[in-house]
Amino acid sequence: MQEHTDESMNNLEELFYSGYESGVYVPRYTLNLDELRAQALPEHVFVAHVDGVELHTKADFLAAMAREFQFPDYFGMNWDALEECLTDLEWLPASGYVLLYDNCDQFGERDEDAWRTSLTILHAAADYWETAGRRFFVLLRYTRFGDTDELEAEQLQAGPEEQEHKQATQQQQQHKQDDTG
Repeated sequence: MQEHTDESMNNLEELFYSGYESGVYVPRYTLNLDELRAQALPEHVFVAHVDGVELHTKADFLAAMAREFQFPDYFGMNWDALEECLTDLEWLPASGYVLLYDNCDQFGERDEDAWRTSLTILHAAADYWETAGRRFFVLLRYTRFGDTDELEAEQLQAGPEEQEHKQATQQQQQHKQDDTG
């Protein structure tokens, strides 16, 4: 997995209209959730917020995502269901999606396997929406935000399991398009 860092992203307009591809980013600026939501409203962009301080287990992460993205009652509280819902979102029509994920490293320290799996799924969702022509951004904000050297050292590189997952997601998207077309 690879997170992108960028110092120039400082508002929704730059994020959505300055050529950024959907993806997982580590912004190097202070972003206010209320300001982001205010900017998003007239653009019909949906903004979700998850705080790693509240996440101790996989179940906590799944529940937070379900709440923030308003998943339907049939959400299965597992990784496959998370990916399916994040690549559907028909109940949440928007021109794009932003997940502001604060203190994300705290969840990673508590449950590293769940953290890595969640990032793989978030990357896959961003790839899916980019291919579908809609933006999906995940903005990771670390607790140790001020130490940029440490942030760069913590970036995760794409491994074979993420590549396989990405290919499976692309095949799933193709099947959805075939079914609707």
